[in-house]
Formats: sequence, C-alpha cells, structure tokens
Amino acid sequence: MEDKRERIDIVETLDPTEISNTQLKKLTEELAETRNGELRHALAIKLLEVAELGEQEINLHPLIATITALVDKKHISTHLWFCSHFDCSEYIELFTRVVIQNETEAYVEALSVFENMQGPIAANTKQSVIDSLTQYVAGLEADHYKKPVIPELIALITELPTDGKSM
Repeated sequence: MEDKRERIDIVETLDPTEISNTQLKKLTEELAETRNGELRHALAIKLLEVAELGEQEINLHPLIATITALVDKKHISTHLWFCSHFDCSEYIELFTRVVIQNETEAYVEALSVFENMQGPIAANTKQSVIDSLTQYVAGLEADHYKKPVIPELIALITELPTDGKSM
C-alpha cells in the first residue's frame, strides 16, 4: 500500500472528468473512512470537483454514517464541510444533533449545512427539530457563544418547506 503522501498526490492529480462511477464510490467511501486529515481534505476537494461537473451524483450515505458515528467528535469537520455543498434536508435531525452536541469547529460546519437545505421535510420532523433547538438554547448560559446563533438557526428552519406528511 502506498504511503499517505503518495495517496494524497494521486488523489490531487485525478482528472474529475475521468472518474468512473466505481472510482467515485470508492473515493466517497475513502473520504468517510480515512483518519488522515490531509487526505480527507484532498478527497473532499476532488469529490466536489466531480460534483460541480453535474454528471454524476455523489452518494452521501457513507459520510452520513461516519457523521452519525462520530457526532460529538472533532474529526468530522471536513465531512460536514463537504455536506454543506449539498441539500441535506433529509438529514436535518442529524445535523441538529451535531449543533447541539458538538463544541468544536464541527458545530460551525454543521451550521453551514443548514444554509443549503431546501426541504421539503416532514412537518413533525421540522417541529421536533425546532423544539429540540428551543429547549437547548433555553438551557444555555446567557453568555454562551451559541446563544445568539441558535435562534437564527431556528428561523432558518422555520422557513423550510414541509411536505405535509408525518414520518
């Protein structure tokens, strides 16, 4: 197996127009699994280059699984940053948990995921997320750095369309 620097160099030199569906799947899984921050960054950049071409769909499920497993850890910021480039409305509950449970830069990256959400989301899911955030912010100290941000997030979520269904 090549060393990490060699792997990073290989990823960085990949031509996004020549990445096959099979390679795309493997690169996405590698992004979800790698513990090397520099390699994670290189993979995320390359996958975004592929996504920007609009010819292939990126499967976010491996990244969502990693975020779910590491929701309160430090090593998911790149995953969150990557997800912020996509409409992750269907995972609104997960990203709400990240905002509530995470005190690192992952919290900030999770906020950026909300900015690209388009909905629709189930009405009861929307209400549940708003209730969770409202309860969370009520329990924060007045000078907590999240205190002014959470109401803005609630307002953003309030504007998301619902599908009229309960899940």
